[in-house]
Amino acid sequence: MREIKKYLSKKSIAVLVVVFGAVMLPAIGSEDDHSIMDLAYVRELVLEGNLDIKEAEQEISQARTVRIEADEKERDRGATKLETYKNRDYYPEKADIEYDYAVWSRDEVAQAVLVTAEENYMAHRLKEEEILLQISNIDILKTELQQIERKIELGRAVEYDRTKQALAVSQAEHALTLLYNERETLGWELKKLMNVSLDSNITFEDVPIPEVSYDAAKLEEAIADALETNGEIVKAEADYDLALVLVELTDDAGYDSRDSEYMTAMDGVDAAEINTMSAKLTVEYDIRSGYNALLNAMDAVQISVLASEQAKMSWDATQRRYELGLATELNARKAKQAYDESLHSVSQAKVDAYIENATFLNLFE
Repeated sequence: MREIKKYLSKKSIAVLVVVFGAVMLPAIGSEDDHSIMDLAYVRELVLEGNLDIKEAEQEISQARTVRIEADEKERDRGATKLETYKNRDYYPEKADIEYDYAVWSRDEVAQAVLVTAEENYMAHRLKEEEILLQISNIDILKTELQQIERKIELGRAVEYDRTKQALAVSQAEHALTLLYNERETLGWELKKLMNVSLDSNITFEDVPIPEVSYDAAKLEEAIADALETNGEIVKAEADYDLALVLVELTDDAGYDSRDSEYMTAMDGVDAAEINTMSAKLTVEYDIRSGYNALLNAMDAVQISVLASEQAKMSWDATQRRYELGLATELNARKAKQAYDESLHSVSQAKVDAYIENATFLNLFE
């Protein structure tokens, strides 16, 4: 029987506090107790309180109980080896596999939840940028509306121009309201992931977006390692080994290839082999697809940086023309707004690459 624990216990996600049940954590940051959280502290609270992680911990507890019962059942001298095996929930090796798989699955859940929390945290940060950009955009639109109203007084514009611009202002103000709502929703989602009260008075601290890179030369070696250590594959291979054991036990019990017992055991071997092949193909496909997605996200960062540099040059040129009296103040403000929006696009692209990288790296665990 293949030893699998050394593979399934390889992951190192540490759940800081293991609490069974679904008790909400105390509210953090009441009206008189405002909390400012950085990303590291958010990660801590997610690992402490997230309900999906707690549920996975309960799966481990249940698997541990089954393993204990399996050991007790194995000591029952009244049952044959074949009878003990066929009662799958009480076969010791099978129970060991299920327990180690539950531990591995808990770590998978923890990693996925952490990526989701980081994505929401970064999205909250970007939403703050969008709100400031929209406020600036509304200010520009209102300035244009004032200019149109002065032109109407001078007979150089008509009422239609004013109502059209007023509509643009109203739409922009509505978009700003939506941005505020989206920011609040992102905050709720983060609090839900941390399992803290939704009315907690929390400010999420702005953090720099990490740069992302990956050494393509390591990809093939990393894939080979993942095909050896991935929990889904290890479990499938262990199930295949157990299916072979059933064939041996069936043969030892006097059944041969003409008996349904033996044929059923062989069918189990074939099914387990297919499951193993499917698990390996899925893992390799996910890794290669994730790598392509990461490359695309990294390319998007470079493109957004170049676009931002171009916007900066345009703003500089407009600013110089404004200083020479060849452009209006509004022209300069619009150019600055376009540059600020391009910087926001860079931030968005960097966040997308960061999340793609985190998701990609989790595939190797």
